[in-house]
Amino acid sequence: ANANVGGVSPFEMFNISLNEGRISANKTDGTFEVIGQNHIHLQKGWNIFSYCLQLEDNRILSVLSPISGLWKSVWAFEPTSGWEKYIYGGSSSVNNLLNIIPGKGYLIYMNNAANFTITGKVLTNKAISLKPGANLVGYNSLTPQSPENALSSMPHGTSIWTYDNINKIWLSYTVSNPDFRDNLEQLRPGVGYYIYAPQNIDWIISEQ
Repeated sequence: ANANVGGVSPFEMFNISLNEGRISANKTDGTFEVIGQNHIHLQKGWNIFSYCLQLEDNRILSVLSPISGLWKSVWAFEPTSGWEKYIYGGSSSVNNLLNIIPGKGYLIYMNNAANFTITGKVLTNKAISLKPGANLVGYNSLTPQSPENALSSMPHGTSIWTYDNINKIWLSYTVSNPDFRDNLEQLRPGVGYYIYAPQNIDWIISEQ
């Protein structure tokens, strides 16, 4: 987000720490540009990841360049058209997933565990459009939250799932119908999620 701060500082650029160090603000020519980071933690095998920042280059090999050679494939799911994939080293006739974008979730198969950081502009439009049924989405907030808060705008019957590769279990939460099976305690940036929506709706994360 840009905000006119009036006048030009004698410094060409400075950083302001915000949100426990997850956000900084770069100032050039009297304009603030809010910058954030997503720290992605991936285990060997299957993981679900996402990011919630605006990048200059969304091409898959650019976004995943810090872990080049450490992954085997990346998959995305579109409710209207099905699965898209990118196989590392595969041909263009096989690979139809060319970009990784904020708001979407992705399955990635890792040959080895790895961590990396994505840096970009904080999103101004954080709404995620959902279709009835399964949606593979990201988490468009830099602030971890309980599912009760993050899904407070969602209708009864909406459920959210993610995979914990460390403990090898699925984690879930159902809106307005929690029970003993609900074991998802927190939604976090950098993680991807399946959301089962009962209708067409925009998910707007409540920043509480």
